[in-house]
Amino acid sequence: MNILFFNKNFIFKKFLNFYSYKIFLTISNNNLYCYLFSFFKLNVIFSISSIDFFLKNYILLNFGSNLNYKIFGFFGKLFSTYILNLNVLNIRFLNFKLKYSKKIKNFFYFFNIYFFKN
Repeated sequence: MNILFFNKNFIFKKFLNFYSYKIFLTISNNNLYCYLFSFFKLNVIFSISSIDFFLKNYILLNFGSNLNYKIFGFFGKLFSTYILNLNVLNIRFLNFKLKYSKKIKNFFYFFNIYFFKN
């Protein structure tokens, strides 16, 4: 059902602490998912629905705390500017927990209110 499209590790240094991120992109029938797993078990999930793709929107869902929000925002800009050439929309659901991120398909009804044009 899902096809593994891209697998990449990012390692960088900040404040003498090393953070390692692993990124997975999977393709389903109508959507492209990108899962970014961090060392401290915070998740960022990038998702482009078929409708959003035509509107040239890039949705970033942050399922972690705002501790590394700037780092996640950097990856979002990196993907949108240099890889996908799409706009970035930062949508944070800070009350959701990590276990809910595995059920991302259940949250797609949230996307209906996030259709923006360039």
